[in-house]
Amino acid sequence: MPIEEVDNEVTRAMSRWNPVSSKTLKKYMALVEREVEAAIAEEMPESIGVMFDDRSAGSTYYVGIYAVYMVDDLAQ
Repeated sequence: MPIEEVDNEVTRAMSRWNPVSSKTLKKYMALVEREVEAAIAEEMPESIGVMFDDRSAGSTYYVGIYAVYMVDDLAQ
């Protein structure tokens, strides 16, 4: 679903939350991204593993690339 869907009046009518514009949503998504990136960078060791995952929806294919590392003997 595109981010701009939050601007659609029909979509807004189906939500119990207060409306938010796509511009505001993108702004706060970027702020959250920076915070999460900083937290992961602080925790991540020098050595990591790389994991790939994929899925499809109809004729659209998605590929995820993940960094995997250990903290206190638990995979993160």
